[in-house]
Amino acid sequence: MRYLSLTHLAGYYDVHPDTLRRRFRELDIKKDEHFIVIGNCIRFDVAKIHPLLTGEYADERFENVLNRLLI
Repeated sequence: MRYLSLTHLAGYYDVHPDTLRRRFRELDIKKDEHFIVIGNCIRFDVAKIHPLLTGEYADERFENVLNRLLI
């Protein structure tokens, strides 16, 4: 698991942090599932946030994506 702050997560995806904040309001992210709170700092789990932000899943194979597109 890799946890990043909002600023570093924005740098990881090359977007502005305010854009991510707006996007997180639209998405259904949950505490202890998608992010954790350490003191007064919020850290996001990259593995669980990535599919929500990009719409793609790391465990999908090319055949599954191709089959879904062909149906």
